[in-house]
Amino acid sequence: MRSSIQLLLICIVLLAAAFAQSRENQAVFSFPGDTDRVHSATGDLLARYTKIYESQDSANQYLFSITDTAGNRLAQLNFTRSIEGMWSPYGESLYLNDFIGSTRIDCFVWSSADKHLMSLTEILMRDPSSGPIEGGGAKPPETPENSRYELTCEGWRAQDRVSISLEGDTWAGGQFKYKLIYDLRTKKFSWY
Repeated sequence: MRSSIQLLLICIVLLAAAFAQSRENQAVFSFPGDTDRVHSATGDLLARYTKIYESQDSANQYLFSITDTAGNRLAQLNFTRSIEGMWSPYGESLYLNDFIGSTRIDCFVWSSADKHLMSLTEILMRDPSSGPIEGGGAKPPETPENSRYELTCEGWRAQDRVSISLEGDTWAGGQFKYKLIYDLRTKKFSWY
């Protein structure tokens, strides 16, 4: 009986270590790329892409989707160039950089709580209560309408907090670069 308990404890420790290692090894994935699917750290969710069609101007059209283990589609996004993303360490959230065009990049975030992809550019520009919480709520003065605007996610700072880089050039010739953090739970930005 005692050896069975010891064996069970050893198995639990090994499984916990393997699970922790899989969370640490979450890597950035790119679509299109070497694979067409990437599992979350827990294995419960799947990010994948499929080629939809090639249009007359030779631009490829792709469909990105997040599905659960039963194959239910939880979110989707059409894209034309390429995207890159990363599952959060515990696999319940995902960020996705969409390389929309030569003057525009946007980051989308998804969480199992919200169940839809949210554009961080849209949130930052359109939601007056989104922050940034430091600096009296002041937002960057540049917008996609007056500049080359590249908002990219750069990595997870915690389970529900993602690092953001916002940079570009204004049409008037100025340059800007900001570092922000977005909290998926509070839906607020903060400066760092």
